[in-house]
Amino acid sequence: MPKRLLLSVDMILSTLDSSAKQIVSVSGDNLTRVVEHKYGSEAAGSAGLVVGTTKNIIAVYMDARDIERRAIIKMIAGESAVAKTRSRL
Repeated sequence: MPKRLLLSVDMILSTLDSSAKQIVSVSGDNLTRVVEHKYGSEAAGSAGLVVGTTKNIIAVYMDARDIERRAIIKMIAGESAVAKTRSRL
């Protein structure tokens, strides 16, 4: 049962991370369009560079957080297996 729970938690958190990345991507694209509409294509190009850099920074941060989360879940799953083994002895 705990393994299913851990897999469910991992899936939910992965889905949240994926949704957050998509929100950042769509928001950045829309921001660039708004800047282009209001200030012109040259400003949109500059805004696009800033948005692209921000997207990359956020993607790296979220990927690092995802790796950390998966490591914690594996550690908890390992400790749970050891506890079960000890209780059966």
